[in-house]
Amino acid sequence: MRIYRAAGFLATFVGIAGVAVFFEPRGSVRAAEVSVAQRDSDGVFRDKVVPFLAKNCYECHGNGNRKGNLALDSFKSAADVVVHRDQWESVLIDLRGGVMPRSDAKIYPSFSERNAIADWVQNELSAYSAAHPDPGPAARHRLSRKEYVNTIRDLVGVEFKPEKDFPADEAVKWSGLASVNGLLTPEMKAKYVDAAGRIMDEAIAGNSDESKAASAMPAALAADFNDQPTALNRSAAAREILGRFARRAWRRPITVGELDGLMDLFTAADKNGESFNAAMKSSMKMALVSPDFLFRGESEAEAGGPKPGQLVNEYDLAARLSYFLWSSMPDDELFNLAEHNQLRGELAAQVKRMIASPKAEALVENFTGQWLQFLDMAKPDKKVFPEFDAELRGSMRQETQLFFSAVMREDRSVLDFLNGDYTFVNQRLAELYGIQGVQGEEFRRVSLEGTPRRGVLTQAGVLTSNMYGPRVGIAKRGNWVMVNFLNLPGSTPRIPAPNLPEVGHPGSGPLRRQLEQHRTDQACEYCHVQIDPLGFSMEHFDAIGKWRDKEGEVPVDASGQMPTGESINGSVEMINILAEQHRDQFLECMATKMLAYSLGRRVRVTDQPTVDQIVARMRKNELKFSSLVLGIVNSMPFQMQRGETGSAAN
Repeated sequence: MRIYRAAGFLATFVGIAGVAVFFEPRGSVRAAEVSVAQRDSDGVFRDKVVPFLAKNCYECHGNGNRKGNLALDSFKSAADVVVHRDQWESVLIDLRGGVMPRSDAKIYPSFSERNAIADWVQNELSAYSAAHPDPGPAARHRLSRKEYVNTIRDLVGVEFKPEKDFPADEAVKWSGLASVNGLLTPEMKAKYVDAAGRIMDEAIAGNSDESKAASAMPAALAADFNDQPTALNRSAAAREILGRFARRAWRRPITVGELDGLMDLFTAADKNGESFNAAMKSSMKMALVSPDFLFRGESEAEAGGPKPGQLVNEYDLAARLSYFLWSSMPDDELFNLAEHNQLRGELAAQVKRMIASPKAEALVENFTGQWLQFLDMAKPDKKVFPEFDAELRGSMRQETQLFFSAVMREDRSVLDFLNGDYTFVNQRLAELYGIQGVQGEEFRRVSLEGTPRRGVLTQAGVLTSNMYGPRVGIAKRGNWVMVNFLNLPGSTPRIPAPNLPEVGHPGSGPLRRQLEQHRTDQACEYCHVQIDPLGFSMEHFDAIGKWRDKEGEVPVDASGQMPTGESINGSVEMINILAEQHRDQFLECMATKMLAYSLGRRVRVTDQPTVDQIVARMRKNELKFSSLVLGIVNSMPFQMQRGETGSAAN
């Protein structure tokens, strides 16, 4: 994750006055920060960092205290920071997110103090990363539900629908993106075994006529089962069919020993008098419960101990590419290119082909759902919002997916996600938005010119996902923008949020006024001074995204001041400021979120040079969506793996 540099570094370390903020204003001070840090890293550590830690952190992490197994007084120099960079990356995240010190601490550091230290840590870690390129750890990634379903569909032509108790995907809080860990419990194994049996039963003919392959089965596999071998050549035919099947299922060439293992099952079933198809099913089911199928692992790296990194082979590259863009296995064209070591030379053409494919809707659905996190928790009260129902919820989700798909397929600028002046609505959404002339359930593209809506931020699905009970979630909306559009770690409440009076209660009043009172607590002010102005700018939208001029009987006040000093009034002004003054943050956010999605792991400080290169490529290509994807698939973490021996799927 991009741990954002703030403007407070210069204000504290070289005495230049300025507002200390989380946002980096236009005209980055990054070069100046680096030059200051490089001149005297140890001096800054000694004179600025250590006193800050002693004042704010040693109560729990020093002077003999080691909460979280972290003793910050054990670090004696700037070199110690990069040697123990994993620990300092955690420190950096906590500093940026305002997680530490705790809510019961006696002293709270100011913005400038906190951000100055964070800036220095960021610079030290980034400088080390640039000098020591590292593709990062290989993610041990079990196929998600959707990846499993799509892979089965493309492998054997079965539209498998997993039950509710099928292994679920796990949300990763550090990135907002879904991931699946490498655990495979006995309960999971049993479910996979059962699923493999039902899948192969459906794929191969069924009980009524085992000599015919299912019509939905891929042509090559169907031909294998339609052409029944004689008793004399059953074992030669089985070996050839299983070899082709396992190569596709495991997404790589297979060894003689691996094929022998699959053949042992066939031979045993064959000797027991089972039909050819039944004997084949036993071996194919085994292939589908193998870790080589269930996990997106890497082939074994070259022996010889740890190395800075080496290129993944082309089969692994094909799998990385297909699961990134399609959430499924490689197709025959990718397999053939990988077999002849031609995929790297054809990446640009393949990306273009794959984005144009209907399978790319998997990227639209999965990435938008994970990145934007919309409608996952929203449950509007029907008494307060009688117009909200499952149909409207579905329309909200479809609007965002159609919007993302248009940016992708038309290769538009990624800035459209911020300030695009168009969207897609059907009659239900058009009525919610006050857009005239849209009839029926069919979605159509409409202009937003002359309306208070732009891009994704003002879409009803996003606004609804950030409700606070039956209310507009001002702080939630602001925090959402910070995390998902500015790539900031977000603010963790230092103390539990107070229970607000129910809507309509005599003591309720405008939420803005209650938040202003809430911010008088120093522990609360730290976060709310950053996130509230972003939330205030969207106050004209109620909890489900409908325009309003009043909150109750009080006129809506959508004005505020960004932490960087800009005055704003309303969502369009806020969005325009983000698109201009804070464009760098947004571009880095897009690069970071999609890189994390493509790799199946969080983006770390060590990946910052890669993020910078992806953004630079986007700038050279008019910020087109394709340049974002090509920047990722050509990046070091996507193309390479660490040099340790061993397979991620073992």
